[in-house]
Amino acid sequence: MSADEVKFRKPVLPGDTIFIHAELTKSRGERLAKAKCHCVVNDAIVSEAELMFTFLDK
Repeated sequence: MSADEVKFRKPVLPGDTIFIHAELTKSRGERLAKAKCHCVVNDAIVSEAELMFTFLDK
């Protein structure tokens, strides 16, 4: 739904292995949540953001 405080720190190239880490920081009800996330390549943080998202039923 939204992305805040987004920072792209280093480029990610084809062939790199990227690890995405997310920590749930807030939860509202059963569907809305907020998480602080960062991506790591070769032990270096390449991007970070605070994401707000919703869960959908299928």
